[in-house]
Amino acid sequence: MPIRESPHDIARDIIQRAPVEGREEISRYTDDVVNRAVDYAKSIAPVWPGEESQGRQPGTFRDSIYGEVYYGGEADTSHPVRANIGGEGGKGEPAGAIISDDPKAPFIEFGTAKTPEHGTFAKTAAHFNDLETHE
Repeated sequence: MPIRESPHDIARDIIQRAPVEGREEISRYTDDVVNRAVDYAKSIAPVWPGEESQGRQPGTFRDSIYGEVYYGGEADTSHPVRANIGGEGGKGEPAGAIISDDPKAPFIEFGTAKTPEHGTFAKTAAHFNDLETHE
């Protein structure tokens, strides 16, 4: 049975072997992985049933999730909740993140004394970064 590699391992391998001209392909690949991670995160994000509550529509958290591709550690880490997808972007390597700027995102992700932890970002990062989850 062949060894299964994560998208990060594959991208790192390609970068190490690719001439500068091949970097565009790597960027497209990273962008594709980040887009798939965003779709996955949105598919597992909790959506509270019912009507608008405290000025928030159902699905506000889910709809706030988006992705970024960055290079060489230039990621903006000021977001309330983020998860790296495909590594840290060191040495000019492309990497990505899924992000939410929803002010309630930390409470939804990590839980509170009154609400359960949902771990949308943790589950997405595990799905896209762990070798065991790739087929």
